[in-house]
Amino acid sequence: MKPENFEQAYSDRMEFLKDEVIIGGLMLETWTNKGNENLIYIEGESLTINVRVNMPSYIRFIYHLADGSRVLLLENYYIDQSKVNQVYPIPHEFECAPPFGAEFLQ
Repeated sequence: MKPENFEQAYSDRMEFLKDEVIIGGLMLETWTNKGNENLIYIEGESLTINVRVNMPSYIRFIYHLADGSRVLLLENYYIDQSKVNQVYPIPHEFECAPPFGAEFLQ
């Protein structure tokens, strides 16, 4: 079962990934409280995000909603040296709300 906007969301995601630049040595891993693939959330559920980086970094999270809009969830969040190479839960919780469909976190 696929959401109505699946094809558009998948196309948007592939467009974002095609120009991915991997230089500079920064390694970033992210996942939610439900993992990192094929996630299904329902209205009212909480989304939490974990990160792991290999060097001090500033992080920005942009959420791509089912209706095509984008929401800045986190801007210039600093992961300092004391948290490098450790699982670090972002100390913010996000509540899932409409519009629903295929969405992704950048």
